[in-house]
Amino acid sequence: MHAITFIIDRDSVCAGDDTEPHQATVSLPATVTLPDLIAAARRACPLASIAGGQATWLIDIGSPARCIGVIAQQWSVPQLLAMESSVAALCGDGPCMLHFRYWGQSDPQAVVDALRAGRPIPERAATG
Repeated sequence: MHAITFIIDRDSVCAGDDTEPHQATVSLPATVTLPDLIAAARRACPLASIAGGQATWLIDIGSPARCIGVIAQQWSVPQLLAMESSVAALCGDGPCMLHFRYWGQSDPQAVVDALRAGRPIPERAATG
């Protein structure tokens, strides 16, 4: 069975979060679903939690990066934007980059709504 290698990384949420590298590499079957990829990526590269429990993360995939979803610390599951049935369709050939981009304490639903409507996303909200 063909596998895809994913290079997973995330932004830091503060200076102390930079003490250890976040990047990880995982190989998954080419048939992996997007929800299963994101779950595997979060296990390999855990997202930092912030005080107050309101962190918002954008999920970027590929090169050039394309936002495929939003994770909110207060949500139990991410909201996905990509409609492709195959993760391979998002990645193309070679290793695939998946990056969790920290978007502060922005309202995650407002971010999702803007992305779905093709509008600019709200500015990154301060973390404290």
